[in-house]
Amino acid sequence: MKEQKEIEKRSFEQEGKIELSGNVISGWAIRFNCWSQLIGGDFYEIIRPSAITQEDIDKSFIYMYYNHDQTKVLGVHRPKDDKKEGSLMLEVVENEGLRFMLELPDTEVGREVKEYIERGDLGGMSFGFSVHEDKNSDEWNYQFNCGGQSFEHPQLCHEIYKMRLYEISAVFNPAYPNGGTLELSNRANDVRAKSEEINAIMDSTIKEFESL
Repeated sequence: MKEQKEIEKRSFEQEGKIELSGNVISGWAIRFNCWSQLIGGDFYEIIRPSAITQEDIDKSFIYMYYNHDQTKVLGVHRPKDDKKEGSLMLEVVENEGLRFMLELPDTEVGREVKEYIERGDLGGMSFGFSVHEDKNSDEWNYQFNCGGQSFEHPQLCHEIYKMRLYEISAVFNPAYPNGGTLELSNRANDVRAKSEEINAIMDSTIKEFESL
């Protein structure tokens, strides 16, 4: 049995934030083609439109939490072939991202979330995912232009082409405009190792040219 990859979390502040109409909330859970801010001081990241499809969504159980707290469930999306109907609606909008709609439950956590949205304190969305196990599901490289900026020196960038989505969450204080990153995974060591590996290859290539 293949070991499940560590679930990473990304969050962002949407354009217009979470929309509230009565007890129904809606908005963007994921935005495609939007560069993150610098993650953990190590790399920039972008999620491409191929990363998740409606077919993927239709086959998946996906929970919506409050601040990633699994004891504070706001709703659940169920696969199409499940006998029960889920409370969380998810729709992939081509080349745009993943939208959600949910009627808040009449529970303590549901009422709390509604109050914070009405006050303007809560407006960001986050999601938990892992990069798909298939080859070419992501790519690490150095770029001079990423994160919406141009750099004098190349920056380490991570492009995600295929991922598994496990949950979305309503969160406070998102720091990634229009599709970004707030809550970081614990994989900083892996990222630094990847960076060192690429740096070593670049140094080796430079030495080869210098020796010619």
